[in-house]
Amino acid sequence: MEIFRDAHNLDVYNLNRKITSVIPGRRSTRVNPRQRGAPVNPGYGGGRSRIKGSVRGVETLFFPAPEVRGYPVSRCLGDNAGCGQVTANEICTLNGFRRAEFFSTRRTREPLWFIFEGTTHYGGAQITDVLCVR
Repeated sequence: MEIFRDAHNLDVYNLNRKITSVIPGRRSTRVNPRQRGAPVNPGYGGGRSRIKGSVRGVETLFFPAPEVRGYPVSRCLGDNAGCGQVTANEICTLNGFRRAEFFSTRRTREPLWFIFEGTTHYGGAQITDVLCVR
């Protein structure tokens, strides 16, 4: 689910009492593949890529719909039950945060970016609403 407007009831997103407000960021967060845990793959950007679509809070970073190179980010390849959390945590750690407190997914047939391989694939689950915490 994407949020591009005021959200008067954060409980709907299971975020009640976790955040109170956010301010749109002015620039995308750079991803440095040399950071711990980051994939080093020429398809990942040849050294630097960007995960776009963040909104920065004081102690949080929120991605309503994270993108790399214009593609929504894939939850994962396959049906591993825990891989969504792994991907959400990777998005957060690549941006200097400790972990993802919350994330959700949505099914799509669009091409998706798989951050661990630096490639695209069609269809599957897109990761959305990633809330990163320090």
